[in-house]
Amino acid sequence: MRAVIASVPAAGWVMEIVPVGEVDYDLVAWLADELQPRFGVRSTIGEPFGCRAEWFDPSRGQHCADLILDSLVDWRSARGTMEAVRFWSLGVADLNLYAADRPFVFGVATVGGCCALIGIARLRDGAGPATEHCFRERVLKEAVHELGHVAGLEHCPASTCVMYSSPGLAETDRKTTEFCAVCTLRLIECLNDGS
Repeated sequence: MRAVIASVPAAGWVMEIVPVGEVDYDLVAWLADELQPRFGVRSTIGEPFGCRAEWFDPSRGQHCADLILDSLVDWRSARGTMEAVRFWSLGVADLNLYAADRPFVFGVATVGGCCALIGIARLRDGAGPATEHCFRERVLKEAVHELGHVAGLEHCPASTCVMYSSPGLAETDRKTTEFCAVCTLRLIECLNDGS
């Protein structure tokens, strides 16, 4: 059951889902449809954002999430969308990501900012063809989580809240795709503060 954030001022808010590199378009379109009611904003699919060699660390066999996120912010700025406070970008990359302080991450975000990134490669672990639903649910959880950070939310101590920290798939699978009551109220406050 999808929770709709009815009291969020949907008019004027836009969420752009940006494929980073080669990503399944059907998955991106499904994600855009799923995210729209959760944040009460209009979602669109942006132009694909190409991969860059400098993001890849051959010694790790992974891509640096922070470098990709910085590139996404710079790309937005060059397009003139940084001034649009009500405009968010979510990069979706079919890559194995790491961050400076962690061996792998499912996503990163500019907290209270403009952009987020999720890496979906590790979300497939244990989610084979027979469990496509499990994979998509993980993708949705990570997208909602990172966009929650963009809205200004911090991690939540409630293990079933989508804003609960997910250092691994066990935590991701345990939480839901929804905000708890406290985070829902905070989300509404954050979005109203930006209106």
